[in-house]
Amino acid sequence: MPAARQTVWRDEAAGFVRRSVSPPHPGLRAEVVESVLEPGASIAYENAPVPGVEQHIWVRKARWR
Repeated sequence: MPAARQTVWRDEAAGFVRRSVSPPHPGLRAEVVESVLEPGASIAYENAPVPGVEQHIWVRKARWR
């Protein structure tokens, strides 16, 4: 999907930005997103957005503590 049409969600307080790369469609069983965490930021998902969903994380750049 062209970048101009991708949905971007920002949580300034948490230091988290999420961009939907794949097109939205209720029939899709997967979604591709790009997420950026600012240094020192963290996020937690208490419940899966969809029951049984698998999340695969590809870390492109990081400095581990």
